[in-house]
Amino acid sequence: MTRLCLGDRDRRSEQRAQFLDAVLSAGERLVICSTGFDVRTRAEIPPAVIVSELTEAVEVSIGALLRTGRSSEAGLVRSARSTS
Repeated sequence: MTRLCLGDRDRRSEQRAQFLDAVLSAGERLVICSTGFDVRTRAEIPPAVIVSELTEAVEVSIGALLRTGRSSEAGLVRSARSTS
C-alpha cells in the first residue's frame, strides 16, 4: 500500500465529497437504489459504507423527531429484497 503525500489525490475523500454534494443538492426527496447483489455473480453484497452511514444518520434523526412528537416530519422507506 502506498502512502499519500501532500498534494496527492485521496479517492475515498473525493468520493465522499461527491456523495455529500449529491445528497445536499437533493430537493425535498432523496432516493438511493441498490439491488444488493453483484451483477455478475448474483452474490449478496452489503451497501457501500457511505450509504450505510447515511442510513444510520437518517434513522437517528427520524428517531429524534419521533421522540419529540414531530412524526409528520419523519419519512424513511427501507426495502429489502428476499434472497429466498
